[in-house]
Amino acid sequence: MYTGSDLGDLLALGVKPAGAALGVIAKQVAYPDLLTGIEDIGDVEANLEKVISLEPDLILMDSGGTYYKESDYDALKKIAPTVTYDRLPTFKRLLVMGDILGKKQEAEKWINDFKGKVTGLKGKIGVKDGETASVFIRLGKEFYVMGNSGFATILYDTLGYTPTPKVKQTLIDKNLRFNDVSNEVLPEFAGDYLFILMDDNEAARAAADSFTQELVFKSIKAVANKHAFYIPTKWNFDDPVTKERLLDELPKLMK
Repeated sequence: MYTGSDLGDLLALGVKPAGAALGVIAKQVAYPDLLTGIEDIGDVEANLEKVISLEPDLILMDSGGTYYKESDYDALKKIAPTVTYDRLPTFKRLLVMGDILGKKQEAEKWINDFKGKVTGLKGKIGVKDGETASVFIRLGKEFYVMGNSGFATILYDTLGYTPTPKVKQTLIDKNLRFNDVSNEVLPEFAGDYLFILMDDNEAARAAADSFTQELVFKSIKAVANKHAFYIPTKWNFDDPVTKERLLDELPKLMK
């Protein structure tokens, strides 16, 4: 049984849990094809009966999740042995999962294979030393700037782009995953390459199209250089499955 938002951690190790908290992520992830056969346990606190009915041998609980409390842990451990884990960077988190599930070799193999694929991707994209990149995410009418989390980890940790000084000082150094900023100051956060995460629906596209006509957007250097790319929000996860699939998609998305 798995309660976190990084279900791809388990799937990358060849483990499909009997149940997972799919209510939030099922329509957002880049791997809906892998969710078949996994029961949605919803909000754990409200669906303990569902958890009990699945008779889990082990429950994995994301202690970094914003919607889980100590009382949830106390309730879950009465059903089955419950192990909590911290919200770590992808590789470290995968190794922890490998230790917990007896899949350490699988975790190490995935990491080594992934690093090999990254070398080829850098060549395709042509990342140069010192080039900066930024990630904006549009939620409704508001823009947020991403720190080193989700999709941004591929840019900074994997491909070697450098965060802009404003992103580093305002978000990364303060360990902020994202922060909302007014449209007027967005150019201050934008790097040589700009990636804009947005939902793939008509309302989101209309909002994006409207913003592209504003002078503040046109003043961004990456926009003028045609280095601004729209990315579906399904790629804003840092689990192994999403990362691996993103390696194949990123060259296409950057066209």
